[in-house]
Amino acid sequence: MRPGRRLLLTVGLLLLLLGSACSVLIYRQHERAREAALTDAAGRARLAAIEVFGYRLGIVRSLQTLATDPALRGADPAAVQARIANAGVSFEGLTGGLAWADAGGVVRASTGAAAGVPTEAEWSPQALGDSAWIVTPALHSASFTGEVLIFAVPTRDDTGRITGVLAGGWGLDFIRAVTDERNATLGDELYGSNAELFVVDRDGRLIAGPGIGRTQPMPPAVGAVLEANRQRFAYGARPMPTGLDGRPDQVVAFARFEPFGESVIVQRPAAATFASADGAMRREATELGAVLLAIGAGGIWLARRVDRLDAPRRSRIGAANTLAWRVQRSLLPQTVPADVLVRYQPASRPIAVGGDWYDVLPLGPSGTMLIIGDVAGHDIDAALVMGQLRTAAAVLAEQADGPADMLHRLAQHVDRERQPTLTTMFCAMVDDTTGDIRYASAGHPPALLRRPDGTVQRLDGAPGPALGIGLDSFHETSIHAAGATLLLYTDGLIERPGEDLYSGMDRLATAFGRHNPLDDGGVDDILADVLRGAEPTDDIAILVFPVPTVT
Repeated sequence: MRPGRRLLLTVGLLLLLLGSACSVLIYRQHERAREAALTDAAGRARLAAIEVFGYRLGIVRSLQTLATDPALRGADPAAVQARIANAGVSFEGLTGGLAWADAGGVVRASTGAAAGVPTEAEWSPQALGDSAWIVTPALHSASFTGEVLIFAVPTRDDTGRITGVLAGGWGLDFIRAVTDERNATLGDELYGSNAELFVVDRDGRLIAGPGIGRTQPMPPAVGAVLEANRQRFAYGARPMPTGLDGRPDQVVAFARFEPFGESVIVQRPAAATFASADGAMRREATELGAVLLAIGAGGIWLARRVDRLDAPRRSRIGAANTLAWRVQRSLLPQTVPADVLVRYQPASRPIAVGGDWYDVLPLGPSGTMLIIGDVAGHDIDAALVMGQLRTAAAVLAEQADGPADMLHRLAQHVDRERQPTLTTMFCAMVDDTTGDIRYASAGHPPALLRRPDGTVQRLDGAPGPALGIGLDSFHETSIHAAGATLLLYTDGLIERPGEDLYSGMDRLATAFGRHNPLDDGGVDDILADVLRGAEPTDDIAILVFPVPTVT
């Protein structure tokens, strides 16, 4: 064989081997890209579930706050009827009305339907038991208007004895309208192009979403996927030959959110879900042919390919960061008293939902409980634990005999729930009539107190163990602080690489003494003075409370 032919055969064999190897690599990359697309879809469903979780948490919190009203504590049906008839705007969406049933399970007051009837089993005092709240599946109730999800919380008298159940009917028509608006205005941005959000009640029935005008059974194939993933906070995504609405070739992403027991589904056509992966494979196959014809240009092709493959990842991170921030905000209190100042600043890190939070809980006519906490971790699990602790704290605040007892009860709650997450917390109880502050800490940085003359004092007299390590013994300290200003914060404000926390505390105390947070822009001045232009490496939460002046 002539040398030229031997060379041609050798080159042909090398090209064949190279083409085969590259084809395998392209196929594997395509499969990984499809898996990444499913992971992204599942993550979007999970974030949607957290957002829905925050909305429902707000309803529970509003009911728990109303349950502490003197009329509800007194358990007089006429007084209760008058109070729930003027519940206010915090109950937006409870179009089915409000109802109160006594400890025997008989409805004594109702705004949505007739009173004097027994409760349904799903929201009876027996169903509530020792729970802080319950949520029913979609149902029609004699005590509420229309089809509703019923949110129920216990009511107690001044001795702590349970006197009945306060419930609100969240109208399915309202839920469907909100879901439709969400799909129409933010669906593409939050869930992906051509994606649609559906809501599933705790019985596994579709209650809201495109084309859902009434509660209906789940298609068996999708229902089987949800049934196989009933563990707490389960989430995932599956390609399905038929979607919820009968359309073929859909990707169904789902997420279950506890403790409400409901799920959300984000459905998107498979073609849209895998468009980036499939398009990349077609482009790579075309480019492979060009590379085999011009082997010398392989370096340029590789550089273009890496940059192109990285672009969707950067885009996903940017969109997910925006949604993560929205989720974080939905789990924090939406309103605080007018004289209380709060700030929340996320860290300058890649996508993460943090576990920092604050709360202001009224205690009767002359007391306020202040809480700030930090759940370890920067993921959705940390945010979920944060949301659960916020709700547990709101319930326990009415039962606790002070900050130390509050932390003791929360520590026991964390241990019962077996949450493998470390949490720090600072709890203060302010008596508005005396100006006295009682406080206790669970491994959290001490709060600061600013006197009217600008002197700053560190409240470090009651250290205790963090929550989640199996210890539940705490002690508290009191201080007279009438006319002073109290500052609670999380450690992201005082952390700096290469510096110990005490140096950060001193820097914060100096800034707190220099700037009065009650002045216009004072809190922002403190932040700027402490950070000094550095980007925070951890989330920052701040709560400023002016202690009333006693006359």
